Amino acid sequence: MAASRAGLSRFPAFKRARRFADETKMLVRHRFASGVVLVAIALVGSVFAFARPEYRQPAGGRTSKGTGYPAPRDASGARGWTWGRGQPGFLPSTGHEDWNLSEVGEHELDGARFDARLTAARPETVKLLAADRLGPRDLELLLSASDRHGATCIGAALPPSAAQFFCPSSTGMHRLGRQVAFVVVAARPPFDSRGRREFPYFVEGVARGDVVRVQWESPSIETVAARDGTTTLRERRFGQSAYDRKAGWWGTFGYTFTNAYLHGVPAKPWRARLGFYGANGVLATLDVRFNRPGERLYAVTP
Repeated sequence: MAASRAGLSRFPAFKRARRFADETKMLVRHRFASGVVLVAIALVGSVFAFARPEYRQPAGGRTSKGTGYPAPRDASGARGWTWGRGQPGFLPSTGHEDWNLSEVGEHELDGARFDARLTAARPETVKLLAADRLGPRDLELLLSASDRHGATCIGAALPPSAAQFFCPSSTGMHRLGRQVAFVVVAARPPFDSRGRREFPYFVEGVARGDVVRVQWESPSIETVAARDGTTTLRERRFGQSAYDRKAGWWGTFGYTFTNAYLHGVPAKPWRARLGFYGANGVLATLDVRFNRPGERLYAVTP
């Protein structure tokens, strides 16, 4: 698993996933989203959100504001992975807390706590940062913990693989500090829509404190309507903001999208490019490419 997996739905607060209900997959939601104005253009085969789409039970979903859960300190390096109130995160209890939009149960952290025993993270300190519940038995977690010095660690659990934790006291690739963000990407099975093959994926991540926004783009197809009533399909790269530091949610973010192609499907059809921006420009970029459904954790570095 590459060193991948932002907001609980918007997301850092874990929004329950939305099934790919209709073929017209239009705007999904993004946690801190404002609104989108469509000017004679309708995106075909794309699900993108202003909040994280996640698994939605028949009872419907709910949303919660994240400003009460501030992002990390505005700093680079290891200090950018510290929070003013100490270790961030949520502790599920009933599974129905206002912030718990993916209805994560306390027992669903047990596996990550068990795996933490072999890392620098203390198992009893593991908390939930964000979750993507893409199905009744399909749950991906972004986590926090503390090491023996009381420093915050960042973790991710993508079953069936063991949970990973990155701490300031860790060694090698798991040492926390240089990473600009941690991103989990879940590529889901393709489906057919209007005679085309489409390739959906879900993203959640957590950004370091000096990241003020995250911008993403992906290939898609749009329908352009002319004044005479005719329409034209064209392939383009569509994108928008996935994260605004002021939104809170502990610095997490999330979105979903469906790739579509007009002129042949590439060997790795699940693809996206994410840019991580600080106050003075780009801090890092991440190119995502999948040739088959699966999940991956990325530790994004400059």
